[in-house]
Amino acid sequence: YTEPMRYEHKIIDQKISELDRMMFSHARTTSAIQQRLTRLLAMLGMHLDTEEAVLFPILKEATQERA
Repeated sequence: YTEPMRYEHKIIDQKISELDRMMFSHARTTSAIQQRLTRLLAMLGMHLDTEEAVLFPILKEATQERA
């Protein structure tokens, strides 16, 4: 489960870096930035849903086993 999530973290970091570069680019447009932000927010939502549904229960179980 963790490898795909780590991969998603890398993609999210790349998307944030792209947005950062766009913000300081003379070629930027408001609609292009807005579209990328919308896609990033959708990706973040799905990523967090997966973490909450899959990884958090695994971590909780592992923590309870150690107690």
